[in-house]
Amino acid sequence: MGILKYFGERGGTDSAHGGQLHWPGTTSGFPFRGTSVPPTLTSDETEEIPLAFDFHCRMFELWNADELKEYRQIRDRASNGWYQLIHIERLFDEEHGSWRVYLEWNQIYGELPKGKSPNYRGVTDAETNTQTVRLNR
Repeated sequence: MGILKYFGERGGTDSAHGGQLHWPGTTSGFPFRGTSVPPTLTSDETEEIPLAFDFHCRMFELWNADELKEYRQIRDRASNGWYQLIHIERLFDEEHGSWRVYLEWNQIYGELPKGKSPNYRGVTDAETNTQTVRLNR
């Protein structure tokens, strides 16, 4: 099924997506991110919607149910072709008898540059959710 598994996700400015999601998006299957789908695009322009790659990084403590759920969601989206895993490092935590995982990934969206359409307000300046961590070995 791939990325179509997430067809119902709508995003939002307070979501991990940094903006509204619109399906279908690009011809590659990635959702379009913006305030609305630009109605003025030609079919050629639709085929050439540029991709935006939002970098994220985070340390997950997999003994924590909420963090395990979020980690699984990210890995599932990567397995189905929406997200792109860049780096993963697993550390076994003796105290908790479980894993601590540092993960870096890109979230991919179709997104127009600001000014292309009057209906597009641009989320290219949306902040990404990043966190700096130091690994002690």
